[in-house]
Amino acid sequence: MKLLVLGAESQLGTALTRVLQEQQVDHAVLASDELDLLKQMDLHKKVTRQSPTQVIHLTSSINLT
Repeated sequence: MKLLVLGAESQLGTALTRVLQEQQVDHAVLASDELDLLKQMDLHKKVTRQSPTQVIHLTSSINLT
């Protein structure tokens, strides 16, 4: 099992990442500034590059226009 945490720099993402590290859970993180949720191909490449079995989405967007 490998988790991918999107939005790892958020308050919840930081806390979750700390727990995953403490529990030695295989995981990768992507901060919001590392990806653009509106660019589907970019998102697809970055997610598949990590080969996760699950994705935890903690990012938020204020303005999508």
